Amino acid sequence: MQFHKISIIRYSATNYSTQIPLWFAALLSMLFVLLHCSSAAKKDTHQTSTEEWVIGEGTAMIYQNDKALARDRALRDAKKDAVRRKLGTMIQAKTITESGVWVKGEVTARSEGLVRQHEIISEQTSGEMVTLKIKAQITEAALRDMVNQLLDEWERPIIFTMVSESFEGSPEADVYDNTTIQNFSEYFLQKGFTINKTSAAQKSIKLPPNMAQLADLGAKDALDFDLMLYGSTVCKNAGPVMAGSKLLSAQVDVKLSLYDVNTRAIVATVAQHAAYPHINFTTGCIEGIKKAGATYNQQLFDQMLSKWSREYSSGRNIILEISGSITYRQFYELQIEMKELLRGVVDVIEKGYGNKSTLVIVFQGKTADLLQELMNKKFSTVNLTVSSRQGNKILLQVR
Repeated sequence: MQFHKISIIRYSATNYSTQIPLWFAALLSMLFVLLHCSSAAKKDTHQTSTEEWVIGEGTAMIYQNDKALARDRALRDAKKDAVRRKLGTMIQAKTITESGVWVKGEVTARSEGLVRQHEIISEQTSGEMVTLKIKAQITEAALRDMVNQLLDEWERPIIFTMVSESFEGSPEADVYDNTTIQNFSEYFLQKGFTINKTSAAQKSIKLPPNMAQLADLGAKDALDFDLMLYGSTVCKNAGPVMAGSKLLSAQVDVKLSLYDVNTRAIVATVAQHAAYPHINFTTGCIEGIKKAGATYNQQLFDQMLSKWSREYSSGRNIILEISGSITYRQFYELQIEMKELLRGVVDVIEKGYGNKSTLVIVFQGKTADLLQELMNKKFSTVNLTVSSRQGNKILLQVR
């Protein structure tokens, strides 16, 4: 608490002189101190408002009768659980717009410095297990900073865009660069994605693509993207918004899908309608698309996020395509070796055997991490070399 000195005030006028009594000066001093303390308390409350108490639970096994060590481990586990729960709340509240279980795992692994203080609510020992329940105070700003740092390291996919756009009475716009694509690109570029508006593979794609055509992508040529945005935007003139009005009603319908060329699955799809009144029909269409984009971009991203959250909970799906002579026995034994030798591999799933044998690696980490593992490890079954990498697909060659 800081005390402030108050000077005694003396003033005079026309031969009149007086002095504030000491008791009144002391009273003023006390009031000032009380107001200062109240203000400081309010300021401190404001500063810690984002540091709420969060419940966390942790368990640990007792080794060689060392209960103290088990208790320490259970406490660390409880702190990680509290950080994980706090992060989940922030994601649901959309204070953090990007994350997945991978990000949660990375954050909780570094959770020790995020817990400002904690209190043990309960402690239980059952057999060889110690269980602690705590409430922890977590600094949200530090947590957000850590998440942002992790997101900078996150491997975002490259998106190829191809959307038809037509306005009634106007010629169809460029399918690689139009208002729908510009609106989409602006949103996803802000989130750190790379947008590819032209691709070597676009000559073999016709709008609207069917599933057979999409499945054939990358069969002959290497692709320079991971996701493909395709679909259509149609704007129709519904006439004046009311009788005698010069404003025309531009009715916009947007239908978009995101296709994963590596897993051959649609990861997101949206259908959005918007209307925009304007004296110029074309301008009304453009503004209508932007209006619809405020919703469909968020929906596309949320669906992508939902998919990746499920994916990261067990591991990321990475395609291994193996070219060259390999017997089925070698192919089978290679799968077992990969599970045993490669760090971060959760599972190895066989997708096809032949001239190009295909495996799906369920991997906890980035594609670059798996690529590094493959380059550093030697398999007794076959000798493999890395030919190239295409997004989430790694091409291998049997030597």
